[in-house]
Amino acid sequence: MSYTIVFVTHDVDEAVIPADRIFLMGKDPGTIRYSVPVELPRPRKRDTGEFIFFSQKLHKRLRT
Repeated sequence: MSYTIVFVTHDVDEAVIPADRIFLMGKDPGTIRYSVPVELPRPRKRDTGEFIFFSQKLHKRLRT
């Protein structure tokens, strides 16, 4: 059996730690702009180069 959990946050780093996939939403209600798989090794730590690089990529996508 598998479970799906939807976790809503405005903090990108907070989303990356537990996620297998992140959906970035647009300004229009209910619009998903990007679906991004999180392929970082676990356990995830905010101070690693991989984590910082991935987080920066998500921030860039949010600005476009």
